[in-house]
Amino acid sequence: FFARILVDAPCSGEGMFRRQCEAIAEWSEGAPAGCAQRQLDILESAIAMKNAYAVGVALAIGIAEAAGSPIQDNPQAALFGQSMREMMRLIALLGGSPESVVFAASDLYVTIVGGRNRQLGILLGKGLSLAQALEQLKGVTLESISIITHAARAIRRRHDATINDFPLLRHLDEIVSQNAPLNIPWHEFH
Repeated sequence: FFARILVDAPCSGEGMFRRQCEAIAEWSEGAPAGCAQRQLDILESAIAMKNAYAVGVALAIGIAEAAGSPIQDNPQAALFGQSMREMMRLIALLGGSPESVVFAASDLYVTIVGGRNRQLGILLGKGLSLAQALEQLKGVTLESISIITHAARAIRRRHDATINDFPLLRHLDEIVSQNAPLNIPWHEFH
């Protein structure tokens, strides 16, 4: 847990006056309230999404365990990197600074190392269906499932992005919402 989290979020919108003259004409009395809501959206997204992406990174652990192989760091690192890229894109879509996601990175790491969402990812990585994984984790709160489905649905409704811009999140949603088999879209990561 953190005592403080720093997020570069928009405040009143008045800071744009110096850089963009048209911002003065677009500003209204309601602008600060809109920016305040955007601040909350950005902060909540950065914090919540680490739970969803912890499931994604832990898939690699489950795959290795299912194969009887030693756990490899490279697949986890690739999934961690993709998670960070997708979180940065999401924060940018919400109007925040992509650098804000750095503060969620350490929380993502902690969740991957020992959180309950890690356990879900491991079970899914071993090839269990969501229902089978939930049966094994009966009584455990897994907010990641709701976060995955809600985030994917929200991105699908946007006009400035597509779910294909978030291939790891899309695949997690396919697993959770459509009971799709595990098939990490490595070739789409960039």
